Amino acid sequence: MAVNERGNFMNKELNCNQIVFTEKGVVQYNSGVVSLDELAPDECIIENECSIISSGTEIARLNGLAEESTIPVFPFLPGYGSIGKIIFKGSNIKDFNIGDRVFFAGNHSSVQRFKHNQSHQWGYLFPVPAELNSIEASLACMIEIAITAPNVTDISIGDKVIVFGLGLIGILTCMLYKLQGAVVTGYDQNPTRCAQAKSLGIQTISESDLVDFSFDISVDATGNSGAIVSCINTVRLFGQVILLGSPRTPFQGDLTDVFSKIHMQNLTVKGAHMWQYPLNNQRGVRLSVEKIFETVFDLILSKKIPASEIISHIVSPQEVPQTYYDLQKTPDKFRCVIIDWSK
Repeated sequence: MAVNERGNFMNKELNCNQIVFTEKGVVQYNSGVVSLDELAPDECIIENECSIISSGTEIARLNGLAEESTIPVFPFLPGYGSIGKIIFKGSNIKDFNIGDRVFFAGNHSSVQRFKHNQSHQWGYLFPVPAELNSIEASLACMIEIAITAPNVTDISIGDKVIVFGLGLIGILTCMLYKLQGAVVTGYDQNPTRCAQAKSLGIQTISESDLVDFSFDISVDATGNSGAIVSCINTVRLFGQVILLGSPRTPFQGDLTDVFSKIHMQNLTVKGAHMWQYPLNNQRGVRLSVEKIFETVFDLILSKKIPASEIISHIVSPQEVPQTYYDLQKTPDKFRCVIIDWSK
């Protein structure tokens, strides 16, 4: 695309390719356009390099099972986390230059407009280290979710931790607790997920053995209310229960038994949603989203989080509709899916 000598756009739009939820349960790979008219001071145009599929959140939205506030109006452009390059920017974006690579909460689209400098992390750009591979950097938003659990936990070296759920977030959570010096065990009813976790150096436990263990800390990474009950039942006196997963579906049971265990065992139950942290580094704040992303990128660069081993599939945009179908029908085949927009 050309720019004239005064810096004005000679073309008023860019062609793009994008993933679209056209209706409930239907995914298409479509072409579209991105308008370049009236770029606001805080807006930029980003050329996407990679984007990650958050299978739990995105499939819930595709099938109308998300939280009420996030159920989409179709047609809907899905997305979660992207790595891209700024190709145009508004006058008020002072902290980035044309050509900078950034992490942003983008759609699955080859090119898109994005508004920076909003008050929350989904409306903000984060710098990506120059030496970090874009494919691996795409994992950053998932590590940010998982790191909330150890960050809210009162933990000491040698504490015994059990993580319920060994999907992508559960595996990352296990790794992060291990980095804090904990003795970590993972649990999942799915033997394939247990095998995948073991291949990444995570110790697992069978359901029959759960009754023989008592843990200092139990973490739910499933969002399943039944698993939360199991978390409460497997933690010791004065233990901690960390709720990392987002409960979405109804669950029937006797709450008195659960509350009695919390009360009699003096348990601490903590929510671990990532939105609890302020966006920017500021005086008096120990953790911010900016600082967490800096830490996350350092963990990937140092290989303390082995991103290349965790990512199981790198797909082209054209393959994405089939990938969503496969994620629902054969989820065991997938651990982490990255869309490579250069393909």
